[in-house]
Amino acid sequence: MNRNELFNDNFFRRNDLFKADIYEKDNLYKIILDLPGFKKENISVEYSNGYLNIIAIQDNKINDDTNFIHRERFYGEYKRTFYVGCINENKVNAKYQDGTLIIDLEKQNENNRIKQIDIK
Repeated sequence: MNRNELFNDNFFRRNDLFKADIYEKDNLYKIILDLPGFKKENISVEYSNGYLNIIAIQDNKINDDTNFIHRERFYGEYKRTFYVGCINENKVNAKYQDGTLIIDLEKQNENNRIKQIDIK
C-alpha cells in the first residue's frame, strides 16, 4: 500500500461522516451534526470545562467471519469535541431527529462566573 492509499483509508477519515455546522446567534450557539443511521440511545452529549463532547456508537451487525470484497462503513465509536467556553449548563437542549442532532447552548458571560472574595 502506498502512502496516498494509506491516508485515503477509512481509518483516517472517520470524522468525515460526523459533519458539523456551528453558528452563533444572539446569546446562543447552535451546533448541527449529521449522524445518519444512529439510534438516539447510542448518542451522548457531555459538557465539561468548556468542552462539548459528542459520542456516537454504531454497532456492527455483521459477523466477524464475513469475507468482505470492499468495506467502507465504519462501526465503533465516533467522537467529536468542540470548545464552547462558558455556557449556562442549565440551558442546554439537544434534539435528534431524522439523522440530525441539533444542540442549543446558551452562552454565559464569563464575568458572571467571577466571584469577588472579601478579605478579612
